[in-house]
Order: sequence, then structure tokens, then C-alpha cells
Amino acid sequence: MSLFVDRSVGVDSGSITTDLFTISWNDGNLGQGADTTVTGVLAGITSIPVAPVTYTPNVTTGMATADRLFELVNNDSGDGLNWSNPIVITPLPGGIDPYSGEDITGNGLTYVDTGPTPNVIHISYDTSQANGQGLALFDVNGDAIQSPNAVILYHELSHAFHWAINQHPFPQTACPGNTSDEPAAETDENVLRTQLGLCLRDVCNHGGEIGWGKACGGSATPGGPPLVDGDAPPDDSDDGCFIVTAATGSAQAPEIVRLRAIRNRLATRSKIGRELIAAIYEEYWRFSPAIADAIAASPTARAAVRQFVVGPLFAWYELAESLALGGNVDRGTRAVLAACPTELAPQTTLVLNLAVSGAAATPEFDELASTLRQVAERPLAAWALLRPLLKVWECAASGHGADKALVVAIGDWLAAAPLEAISLPKRAVDRELRELSGFLAFAPDARRVLAARLVEIWPSTELSVARCGFL
Repeated sequence: MSLFVDRSVGVDSGSITTDLFTISWNDGNLGQGADTTVTGVLAGITSIPVAPVTYTPNVTTGMATADRLFELVNNDSGDGLNWSNPIVITPLPGGIDPYSGEDITGNGLTYVDTGPTPNVIHISYDTSQANGQGLALFDVNGDAIQSPNAVILYHELSHAFHWAINQHPFPQTACPGNTSDEPAAETDENVLRTQLGLCLRDVCNHGGEIGWGKACGGSATPGGPPLVDGDAPPDDSDDGCFIVTAATGSAQAPEIVRLRAIRNRLATRSKIGRELIAAIYEEYWRFSPAIADAIAASPTARAAVRQFVVGPLFAWYELAESLALGGNVDRGTRAVLAACPTELAPQTTLVLNLAVSGAAATPEFDELASTLRQVAERPLAAWALLRPLLKVWECAASGHGADKALVVAIGDWLAAAPLEAISLPKRAVDRELRELSGFLAFAPDARRVLAARLVEIWPSTELSVARCGFL
């Protein structure tokens, strides 16, 4: 059997990356092959653009869900079962599944295209959590429980698995009279729920509703922040960091692991920060896969992006966290300056500014220049990626006093966060603003700038800003 990710226009390629890595428990042996096609006949679509999921013959996590995923990717045994049937996963941000014509908003769907030989097993699932409203299922007490996207996908993969082994319905005694294969899928779903520490589902109840429900202290991803009962989960999309993956050659590169850790710590402290990250990633997904594909094909571009972009940016983020949360600032500034060698800094700063302005770049920087110009056109990505990249190299080029210049630059950067892109939380506003004020305790001037911006963006916060230590 082979597992494929749909590459058609409109699919949510960022979420599927996160969800498959969650199921594999972040196994670095999971990957993705070159684009190809799968033949189907539903809805008149005869050729589906896909990328194969790869899983090299080493499952290192010891988790049952990783073993199952490995089997779905690699089992091609000729034992008279359906292991030759390809599985095509179509992750959609809600809306109509293009092959079945069904609306999958707030749902997942597994079905078989019986036209070609071998038959294609289709999985479509909603990655938007019912357009941001949440998808809650039920435990044995009838209480609503949260269902992160990876759990939804693993439930649907169970249907594909039981199709492969010709068990329809799957033999079971837990739910007398139920002749569907839903009890089997819900039993499998609970395996991933157990790994993530989430509430367990009633395997005899296939119902659901809109909402978030209980989380039981579990998380949406391995090692992720605990989900909040009755509230939207923190965004876990950093695993879909396509450009870093292309530059480093691994979806589990140290830089991505470090960024995930920073994101998780911020997500547990601030809902404003969490929602800003989610908005940035939503914009990032619109352009990053194409950039990643371009640099992946060029060793020169990969090396340039890793040396001049990835290393300096991640050192900047770690220093920003140290300043905001009270970490080792001296070590952080040393790491930044080590990532931006002084002898390269003046020329790199010049080249980066030329690239962003659209002026001619040197041949070895052509692809990097194209990447930077695409980022510059998007306000959230420009703040999160381009502004710190330019500033970090400028500070390195300043020579004596670069460490102090970095501290000032990070304060100014945090104060300029594009909060216009998100809504003011409806609850605990003072608590949220105290967290923001605390993040800028190291930079009083920048904190006053942020205070003025908060009142401008959210006029109702004027009294809260005065109460929460900004002034």
C-alpha cells in the first residue's frame, strides 16, 4: 500500500505535515517523495497530483501510531488483501471534497474510488476545525471532548487500514448491533488520544458537535502545550516550516525543534501571542511551499538560505525569548553574533537590502533575492521574517556595541508586532496585557511605544494599559 498527500490547488499542505508527524511521533524517518500522479475517476478527475509519503525502514519512536503509519506506507504484501490500493489524503480547510462532492466542514470522510485498478482509497478531512469553531466528540459520560486534526486524520486512516485487511465490519463486541467499522476506527483513534494525553472517546458513539470540549490535560502534538478545556487549541503549525525543511534537508531540523519549543512556551503564556503566531503561519503557508520547492532543487540556494537566513533568524528568536522571559541574554547575544560573522555582515547587509529593493543581486544571491522579495510583499511575514533578518545583520555589521544594538532592536521589533491582524481577547484582557508588558520589561521605551499602539488598535484597552504596567 502507498500513502499520498494530495497536491491539488486549495489543499492545506501545512496541516497535513503537522498531522503526519504527530502520528509518527516526530519520527525523523518520515518524509515526502517527488510529485507524481494517481489515477481516479470520481467527479471526472482522472489524474490527481500527489506527493508520496515516505517512511524509511526504521520506526524509532516505539509508538503504536507510528507502527501503523509505517505499515500503511510500506506494506505491499501480495496476500490477497487490498494492500495495493493507494491512499490519497486530501486535507481541506473546510468546504467541498472535490472527488465525492460532499461538504467535509467539521468532518472527515473515507471512501473508495472503484473506477481504476487498483482502487483508490480517498481520505478527506477538515483542517479548519469547523471554520475555527471546534469539533467536539463524546466520552463515555456524554461529555464533549476536543479532537485535534491529527486525531481526526488517524481515525480516517483506520478506515483505510481496515479496508486494506478486508475487515468490514471489523470484528468487535464492544458495541452490540453496530455493523459498521466505526467502533474499530474509534478504538484506533483512542490509541493516539492516549499517546497525546487527551480524553478518550466513547467507541460506541459516532456523534459530534461544534465546540471545543474537554482536553483532559492533553496536547495536539507530541510535547506540545496542554490544550485548554473549552477553548481553541494553540496553533501547532510550525512543523510545516517548509523553507527551513528545504534548506536543512529535514522536517525535524534542530532549528525547527527550537522554534517549536519557543512557540509552545509563548502559547502557554499569551493568547494574543498565540493568535498572532497563527495569523503569521496562515500567511506563510500561502507562499512558502513554492519557495521551498525552488530552493530544494538548488544546492547553492539551500546553502545560502541556511547560512544567511535560517541561522541568524533562529538566533534572533532565541535571544528575543531570553530578553522577554528572563533567559541567558549574554549567551543569546553571543549566539547571534556567531551566526552573523562580522567579516560577512557589511556585504550581507548590502546584498539583503538590494534584494528587497529589487535591485540587481550577484548571481549566487539571485534565488535568495527572489525569496526575500516575496516575503517583503506580505505584512505579517515581513515583520516576522524580513525585519529581524535585516536588523540582525545590521547589528552584526555595527561592530563595537553590537550586543547593545541587538537588545534595542529586539525591543523595537516586539513593540511593532502587527497586532492589527488579530482580535482583542474577550476574556482576561488585563492578564493578557500584563503578559505583553512583562515581555518588554527589558525595554521601557519600546514598552511605551507598544502602549500607544495598543490604545490605537484597541481603544477599549486604554484603562487596562494604564493598569498593566506599560506607563
